[in-house]
Amino acid sequence: MTASERQTVLVVDDEFTIVDTLVDILQWEGYATVTAADGDVALAIVQQRVPALVLLDYMMPVMDGFVLLNRLRGDPKYCDLKVIMMTAAPLSIPEEKDRKWDALLAKPFTAEQLLGAVEKLIGPGQKAE
Repeated sequence: MTASERQTVLVVDDEFTIVDTLVDILQWEGYATVTAADGDVALAIVQQRVPALVLLDYMMPVMDGFVLLNRLRGDPKYCDLKVIMMTAAPLSIPEEKDRKWDALLAKPFTAEQLLGAVEKLIGPGQKAE
């Protein structure tokens, strides 16, 4: 895995303005990004090139975030993939041992909260000098 692959974040959300904002923040901090508007597209991307982390929206058309997360966790090739779940919906938070995501961000969240969660899971971005 190259340095850029270790720093690639797959942003999965059906709200294009949110995707654009997240991509801008992540790229500014030196992370490479790939985007998908639903879980089906995201799964196809993961199967072609596994990112370091998936930033995953909960509510989306076609395949929602929980269905995608369950599919990833059920596949030995992707079960250890780092996932940050994003949601504006009220969720009942399962016991820690039952959680399938690595971090949860409640929308709206700040750039600092986003970058703190990403850095904690995959390290700092590779900013150009």
